[in-house]
Amino acid sequence: MGTVSGLARIGMRGVPALVRSGVAGVAKPLGTALQGLPVAPVRVWQERIGPDIPLGSLLGVESTVETVDGLHLYVSTDPPEGPVEQDLTLVFLHGYLENLHYWHYQRIAFRGRVRALYYDARGHGKSPVGEQPITIDLLVEDLRRVIESIETPGPLVLIGHSLGGMTLLGLARRHPELVKERVAGVGLIATSANMVDYDIGLRRFGGALWKVAPSRIDRGLKNPGLRAGVTRFRGLIGALESEAVREIAFASAVSPELLQFTAEMIGEAKIETSIGDLLRLFGSHDVTEALANLQHAEAAVVTGDRDVILQVEHSEAIARGLPKALFSVVPRGGHLVSLEHPEVVNPHLFGLVQRVRYRLIINWYRSGGRPADEPREGRR
Repeated sequence: MGTVSGLARIGMRGVPALVRSGVAGVAKPLGTALQGLPVAPVRVWQERIGPDIPLGSLLGVESTVETVDGLHLYVSTDPPEGPVEQDLTLVFLHGYLENLHYWHYQRIAFRGRVRALYYDARGHGKSPVGEQPITIDLLVEDLRRVIESIETPGPLVLIGHSLGGMTLLGLARRHPELVKERVAGVGLIATSANMVDYDIGLRRFGGALWKVAPSRIDRGLKNPGLRAGVTRFRGLIGALESEAVREIAFASAVSPELLQFTAEMIGEAKIETSIGDLLRLFGSHDVTEALANLQHAEAAVVTGDRDVILQVEHSEAIARGLPKALFSVVPRGGHLVSLEHPEVVNPHLFGLVQRVRYRLIINWYRSGGRPADEPREGRR
């Protein structure tokens, strides 16, 4: 661990020249802004990240979880191999216009080592949309039902990207007791706790347009002809591996296969997931207070230095609010940093899991090997 100014000097042995040069360019401008914040050194995942496994092809034990409004969310679980260590379960939450295959490289890294659960959020992947407008609170209740479906009673590590991270923080706000009881660690990747003043490009045309845009978009998408046209357009983007996708999602050169996979993932998300709902959601999203309910949890906060969707400041604010957070800025990283730089992101997530396991062992030892609520013999 070190300050940002020391980032280029720490943990860089064996890092490709491209990454090293990126660190050197990033460290200096970030040094002043992030002074005093615990920052993780950039490390490179030394094991293979599975280039021979086709993107989106990983499958696990399939199941569904019923939501409060009767939908069935698609769930895929990788069980651990061998003895179960501390009954730990990882729950991965993808972002907007993604699906559970967003975690392809993390799934390869964790598979067999720990129980890991992945699910498609409503309106994404194999999960239906439903009739209710999408809100953070609704996504939070979906997450709560997913957690309740986990058969093992052990601790959880929740890992969320973008909208998935917002949902994770929303859970801490709405269900603080559940979080304090079950959640031992959180991974927050390219996400935000406060987007009230977030500019997605509409504000430049005036505040009035920002206020009416969500409802106007929703109304327009109820027109079958317009909805079909938008769907065709998004399908065309996927087919052409749009340059727009490259610019929005990544900050470095990526393989044609990864670009095509990303474009298709975005193109396949259900348009009726409601762009208007999400604009309204983003415009009112502020769960900063939820950070107070995560003070006990080990945390890894990771972001790309060139994320054009959620800039570094969003992750910095989260890291400052979590005393056990280790903050990582990935050089030449875009918004989909977990896909773009798994060789950097994976070690930080492994470090998070290791810190959680260490904390569990310490707590177990301090309790004399008994549950926390079981008194020791002779203790008064």
